[in-house]
Order: sequence, then structure tokens, then C-alpha cells
Amino acid sequence: MARTRQAISGRGRLNPQASPVVVTGPPLAGKWTLVRDAVRFCGGSTTTFQYPLEDQPEMTETGVRAELLLESRPVRLMTFSGSIWDNEVWQPELRGAAAIVLVVDPQESRIEANQEAISWVTRVPRRSGCVIVSKCDLVGRAELRAVDRVLGVSAIADWPIVRKTSSLALLEAIKKIWAFGHEL
Repeated sequence: MARTRQAISGRGRLNPQASPVVVTGPPLAGKWTLVRDAVRFCGGSTTTFQYPLEDQPEMTETGVRAELLLESRPVRLMTFSGSIWDNEVWQPELRGAAAIVLVVDPQESRIEANQEAISWVTRVPRRSGCVIVSKCDLVGRAELRAVDRVLGVSAIADWPIVRKTSSLALLEAIKKIWAFGHEL
């Protein structure tokens, strides 16, 4: 954390107690890639941590925290890297989030995983959020429409949607959250 504060001093201040924006979604949807690209673009920093699983304390998932400045405003991000399979690991992080960015994968084989991710995001108290549809370049219009239908009937149907056409989609999602008047 000291490295992070030093890296951004003079350009803005991060509140050490600030809640993060949690970047969540099904396994292998592109969450860590989006966080990494946002940090590279904004010049922030990342730290990794091990998160023990409650039912299997000897097992851990790797988490990633990032801090960056976007338009001179400090932003904290948090995600789990790789392919986390135990969705319950997300619950404490989602409950403490300032906002949620849900990353979904529109490939036909991933629709069920997207529905499950939507389900566990909606189990936490209402948060501001945004949806990123990643990997849009890998699918056709029919698959994009199928994802739109899944999102349209969910409890997060009012969240803005960003279709990932660049590696900076996460920054666009954060700006959309701000546009709705939610400070992070």
C-alpha cells in the first residue's frame, strides 16, 4: 500500500478506508484482464492477496486489489484472478463494495454461468453497478441478444451496459456509475 500512496501522491488522495469497486463475474470472463488494463492505462498499482475458503481453509483463491486515479479521482478495485469456482467467496466482498461491475461472457456456452453470477450479485443489498459484456468480438449478434435477454429480466436490468470493444471498458463502466451520481 505504501507504494500505491507514493505513486499517486500529488495527483489525488485515496481514503485508506474507502470501499472498493468489486469486479465480479463468472470464471474466465475477463475480470483480471480488465483490472490490469485499467491500472496500466491510469498508472496505478496492484497487490495480490490470498483469500482462504471458509469450508476448506487449506485452499485459497488469489485476489487482486488495485488503486488508480481516473480523471483525478481515486478508485479502488478488487477482483479474484483466474477461475474462482466457489461463488460464496465473493459474498463478503460484494457486501462491502462501493459499487459492483459485473463482467459477463456472451459466448453461448457461458449463459448459465452468467445467470448464476447475476443471481449471486443480486443476493447482496442493492449497490450501484454496471455490466461489462466482454469478448464481444468472439460472438455473433444472436449470442449478444441472448445475453441482453438474460440481463433484461434480472434484478440488475437498470444497470448500464458496456460492451467490451477495448481493454478500457472498466474505466468506461466506472464513469457510467459516476454519471448516475454514485461516488466511489
